Amino acid sequence: ATIDGYQDVHAALLPPEARDAAVGLRALQDFALQPVQAFFRQRLRVYFADEALTSQDDEMFTPDGLQAWQLQARLLSDVQPWLESQDAQTLQGSHLPAALAAQLVLSAGRVQREGMLPLQGFAECAVQPATQAAQRGLLHYAQALRIWPQRIDEAWELRSSHADAGIEVADWLRGLRAAAGVAEADLTRPDLTRPEQCARITLSAGRLHSGKEVRHDRLLRHWVEHLAWHVAGRPLVSVVCSESGIAVLPPLPAPQARMHWHALLALWAEGMREPLPLAARTGIAAAQGMQAQQIAGVYDDAYRGTGEVQRLPELARSYPDFDHLQADGRFAQLAAQLYGPMLECVRLISSHDPAALGRIARGEADTGGAP
Repeated sequence: ATIDGYQDVHAALLPPEARDAAVGLRALQDFALQPVQAFFRQRLRVYFADEALTSQDDEMFTPDGLQAWQLQARLLSDVQPWLESQDAQTLQGSHLPAALAAQLVLSAGRVQREGMLPLQGFAECAVQPATQAAQRGLLHYAQALRIWPQRIDEAWELRSSHADAGIEVADWLRGLRAAAGVAEADLTRPDLTRPEQCARITLSAGRLHSGKEVRHDRLLRHWVEHLAWHVAGRPLVSVVCSESGIAVLPPLPAPQARMHWHALLALWAEGMREPLPLAARTGIAAAQGMQAQQIAGVYDDAYRGTGEVQRLPELARSYPDFDHLQADGRFAQLAAQLYGPMLECVRLISSHDPAALGRIARGEADTGGAP
């Protein structure tokens, strides 16, 4: 089939891939975030060059978006271990913001000595917004650490298969935390602990919001891991902390988690035979019920260059505009299957209701936020 002379990429499906090794969690996360890119990279082993990349030898005067994100990520990774080592009194104390600010100054000094910051006259322009953003994210992280203070070093094995899709998944899950008073020995027996007593807390660079809009695509990797923990036998709360707020994925009933997991595996197997007509931000917009014109603008915004098709060459190669993306009629259904469950599950913690995390840890129905 063709559209205005463009050859349909689905003219011939590839046969199911014969794999010698199990699929890792990262491959499923990459697929959920960008299905078309995952097909090219995981099945075809094709990597498109990013023509927007400039020479790394260019002097950095002011940070662009990627550099600003990398700077914030570095500051967070430097200070996060210090924050996790603090006792409950420090985490709850009024002096925490000042203590975090001091740690961030030390980290920024190390980064500058390593030559990662602009020339002296421009360094403050880069450091100040990055440290302020990092401090906001770390304060949100401290809020979650107060509720789930126990760090569990044990790794959980993930093993799962989908016979119909011909896929086996194997990986190790780490980073579990528990509420105060929970015995570590009881964690291997989910029947001895409530799901809300366990959490996977992630500190994420960047924002979960773009203006007033929530960037749900930035939660997709966390959603896939959230399901994986349930399948591995440890239902929990997933908490994502960023400078702009906190997002929570509450525990799921075991049958529901398995259903969403198996649907993901089936879609991944399908997406390894062809580039599925789906993109994360566009699919999420469709699953949220936005108008067709709004959805099309998320995918293709040539004027501002911010559309998904402008950012990913794999999409431009397979579906050069929104008409091609929805041409075979599968787009809306695939979007609902892959992204709908996450949108139904995720909750946002309002800055006006900081007690909401505590209610979640107690297993109360009121989650303090809305999708």
